[in-house]
Amino acid sequence: MTSAKKAAVVCVGIGVLAVGGELAYLHYERNKPMKAAKVEERGPTNPDYLVFLKQKRPSTPADVRQLTGDTLWVSAGGQMDYYPSNGRHADYGKPAGTLLGAEPIVVKGVFEQKAPKEATFCPWKAVPLNSRCDQGTMNQSSEPMRESTDVPATCVVLT
Repeated sequence: MTSAKKAAVVCVGIGVLAVGGELAYLHYERNKPMKAAKVEERGPTNPDYLVFLKQKRPSTPADVRQLTGDTLWVSAGGQMDYYPSNGRHADYGKPAGTLLGAEPIVVKGVFEQKAPKEATFCPWKAVPLNSRCDQGTMNQSSEPMRESTDVPATCVVLT
């Protein structure tokens, strides 16, 4: 045998030994008894963590009327204005404040009233309630046109 052949045989032998050693080590590691994880002692669970709030998404005035007397929480706190009302009419001229997410809201009653053109009830869309945007192509440099709303907006009387 020439020295090149001897070197090749030695390299192949070393490679076979390395692969065999790796396989033996992996077999040993994966088959050894597993140590049990240390279980931490936990104190009593806070009852507030066990409460799961139902998401209520009413779509019709009849659905909103079913919420009378229920306590609600605002999921988009600090983003929507609320307006003063006397139980039958809402004054959209001046907002009474902003709905906060950390305060409970109790629904006292529901009434319907035509929404003003400038009122926006959906802060991320900036479109009046019950309105539709124009369909088709629009000139992006001009102010978008919105149709007026003839459908009455549902107003909820809150505490």
